[in-house]
Amino acid sequence: MEVRSTLSRLWAAFADTVGRFLDQLAWRTSLAFSVLVGRVPIEVERRSWVRSIDKPCLVWASDWVTQRVLFSVTVYPPVDELDPRRAEAAHFERVRQVKEVIARGAGDLRLSLLLETEWDLRWDNGREVWVDGASRAHDASRFGIGSRAHA
Repeated sequence: MEVRSTLSRLWAAFADTVGRFLDQLAWRTSLAFSVLVGRVPIEVERRSWVRSIDKPCLVWASDWVTQRVLFSVTVYPPVDELDPRRAEAAHFERVRQVKEVIARGAGDLRLSLLLETEWDLRWDNGREVWVDGASRAHDASRFGIGSRAHA
């Protein structure tokens, strides 16, 4: 009787292992086939991006002591938020999260940063760059953002 229960447990463990293997094999084969025929990544419905309405903002990080600008980050508005009324709130949340990540990293490194946010960028169509209030250009064309080819 004891041998039979041991064999039964071994058979159940073997069948479970083979079942999990076959399930994983089927999933990976399906994924590989989808990649090969070009179905991945799956496109998400997005609203159109209007530069005059959906302007990015700029987050400046300066040294607290010397006031020297260390870097700036351009935070683009989300275009995956389909409801325009919620898009502005989503952009504010995204900016807050970016600033929080920068502040946490600076805190871990024991740096004192001053973070400033500039919301009023304007698009210079001739140069294809975003321009801040001091007429400094911020170019993202090497990332494929903001150029005429990707508008």
